[in-house]
Amino acid sequence: MAGGFRVLHLVRPFLAFLPEVQSADRKIPFREKVIYTVISLFIFLVCSQLPLYGIHSTTGADPFYWMRVILASNRGTVMELGITPIVTSGLVMQLLVGSKIIEVDNSVREDRTLLNGAQKLLGILIAIGEAVAYVLSGMYGSVGQLGTGNAILIILQLFFAGIIVICLDELLQKGYGLGSGISLFIATNICENIIWKAFSPTTINSGRGAEFEGAVIALFHLLITRTDKVRALREAFYRQNLPNVTNLLATVLVFLIVIYFQGFRVVLPVRSKNARGQQGSYPIKLFYTSNMPIILQSALVSNLYFISQLLYRRYSGNFLVNLLGKWKESEYSGQSIPVGGIAYYITAPSSLADMAANPFHALFYIVFMLSACALFSKTWIEVSGSSARDVAKQLKEQQMVMPGHRESNLQKELNRYIPTAAAFGGMCIGALTVLADFMGAIGSGTGILLAVTIIYQYFETFEKERASELGFFGLGRHWRGREVEESQRLQEGKKKGRKNGKEDSDAKREFLVMECLQTYFQRKLGLVHDYKFLFIEASEKLWMRPTRLEYSRGWSSSSRERQAYFFVTCPAQSFFYRHKSRPSVVPISWGEEPSSLSEAENMSDTIEPDDTSDEVLPRMWTSDELKALRLDTERQKLLKKLSEANQYNRFLKRQLHIEEDGLAKYKNELAILELELQALVGLAEEIANCGVQLDSSKINGKYIPSHLLDRLKAIHEKVKEQIKDVSTLKFEEVTLSWVGMAESVQIMGSFDGWSQGEYMSPEYSGDYARFSATLKLRPGSYEIKFLVDGDWRLSPELPTVGEGFMKNNLLVVEKAN
Repeated sequence: MAGGFRVLHLVRPFLAFLPEVQSADRKIPFREKVIYTVISLFIFLVCSQLPLYGIHSTTGADPFYWMRVILASNRGTVMELGITPIVTSGLVMQLLVGSKIIEVDNSVREDRTLLNGAQKLLGILIAIGEAVAYVLSGMYGSVGQLGTGNAILIILQLFFAGIIVICLDELLQKGYGLGSGISLFIATNICENIIWKAFSPTTINSGRGAEFEGAVIALFHLLITRTDKVRALREAFYRQNLPNVTNLLATVLVFLIVIYFQGFRVVLPVRSKNARGQQGSYPIKLFYTSNMPIILQSALVSNLYFISQLLYRRYSGNFLVNLLGKWKESEYSGQSIPVGGIAYYITAPSSLADMAANPFHALFYIVFMLSACALFSKTWIEVSGSSARDVAKQLKEQQMVMPGHRESNLQKELNRYIPTAAAFGGMCIGALTVLADFMGAIGSGTGILLAVTIIYQYFETFEKERASELGFFGLGRHWRGREVEESQRLQEGKKKGRKNGKEDSDAKREFLVMECLQTYFQRKLGLVHDYKFLFIEASEKLWMRPTRLEYSRGWSSSSRERQAYFFVTCPAQSFFYRHKSRPSVVPISWGEEPSSLSEAENMSDTIEPDDTSDEVLPRMWTSDELKALRLDTERQKLLKKLSEANQYNRFLKRQLHIEEDGLAKYKNELAILELELQALVGLAEEIANCGVQLDSSKINGKYIPSHLLDRLKAIHEKVKEQIKDVSTLKFEEVTLSWVGMAESVQIMGSFDGWSQGEYMSPEYSGDYARFSATLKLRPGSYEIKFLVDGDWRLSPELPTVGEGFMKNNLLVVEKAN
């Protein structure tokens, strides 16, 4: 631990000089996040089109041509390096942390700050190194032709562009924007390439005369200038060596196919062992590893191309070099293309004619793409912690199980789906890439797959952000809006009621019922029995489900048909609601909400229905029935409290066993330290009894200074570890808050085994209420969730972990200084 921290501490002097985007001190609204994202994208696009000042030439083959898809870079522009510094520094730091060369404690803020600073510093050094290497390698002309001044100027331009990219990515990652800057810039670069090749006004001399590069512009130009319209259409759709309309249509088709396959998934039901009512699903998508297989495959092939080109330029006559790949420059693009060796066979055929002429090439390419993507996909789930074993571990930590399966069989059940989804999904990604390449889609199959998957991820991010903002801040506006809608419906009903009095009565009843359910349903009411089944049966997806309500069951005196009735007490009125019948309202009181159940019972005894028909209302409850209902309610409450107490008792027993194990560990370590101290005391006595001279360095063949020093250092380190472990046992106070319209908010989480939680205290201000609670927790990471009026909610102010229903807020408690 100490060695890892010493390495990180080397970064500390540089933190003050590194560019940094401060974390937001408030919650950034969704619209503001969109604005920040658009501004970041605009800056990146400007840099991607801004040519480097001072270069002499960028003609000739581009050695990084095959890598620019995943690096989001443009040759000869300020964005020459693209996202290379960020990606490279991130991969290097992850490798160092994963291999334990640098050890990081994520529960300590200083460690996280130092790790981010180290990654940023490494990215800046990589940007400087690559800028110098680009200039010295002669990519923009020899240094002698450029001159020292221009060479330094080019290096500075590339360096500051790298700083801009690092800051833009950090801006989005710190919560000001949406998603990741790396994904955004990759998708933008690919989409820019597709749009340019579709609408480029640049003219190119292709041997048939000057032609527009853009496929759409070329189509209209040929239709206008050519007299033979059929031949003009044929040329626009099938012209060679330039983008054509067929390529553009193939690109659109591949986009649609990928989006269609994004919806394929297997949904596994899960439920909580502890938190009552917490049920959901764990979705396993067909593209389980998203676009990672194609990114890894593209990186492998691009690096192979780069190495093969370098070797072929110097050792073109070597057999092994030719086996790796043979290259020649294209007549039209000027780029080096493989014409032999392994590099040729792992490259997509250029046309259908090429496939027909060399079917072995096409077959080898298909097999390579499918197998490589499947292999990378299966490898990635093991590396990234998303395998069946890791998912089962996460579910167990969150006390989640699959209904109908034992907890011990959870991993076995997940193994039926996750490895298959990873391998088959990777093969599907590879197959779609092959399809795009064979159809001649613009931007290559790899680029299109990357663009579509990233855009789809952004679409999901947009939906989550909008839903989060609506659920957190828009609740009051939502209910007011629904109330306005129902008021409009009431007015329409009144207009109709002028012609028909019955329609007016029905409209009034419908409005009152909807007002109760939609505006005042968050009031605390008694909870009785199986309200979920009854209400779901009765609702027919018409109303929002109340969190708490009372109901009674009765027999219709006329039809002897069993019905379910719901009795809801609101601040303004009460009503009965029956399945298979229009809503019926019985106003009984326009005063204050009943303060107790007995008061509500007295109110129910005074109900005088406006329609005495048995088709609308049941008979009134007797006093004995009300007492039985109240007794049943109290019994259910006691059973619920007993269940929660037993659950919390089991959690405390588990925690007690953990503490006992820790105490036994400390006792063993203290015993070892005591023996070591006794040995050192014995050694000191031996030195004193032997009468060793002060300048002597040995006793019985042992070097006294080094021997004592090593043993004392070992004891010192042990004592330091003990002190550190003891400091982690101290509880820290953590204050959490929830803002929104609610009646009750409860914090649930792993800090008590998802058993009892902690109720939050409300502070009302205006249209919203702020709920807060202070927890005393030990330093570490905890998963939490907010139980808001019986519904599970996430706070947008805290980071999240997990996916889908298993997504929880992450609370990090740090040690006090």
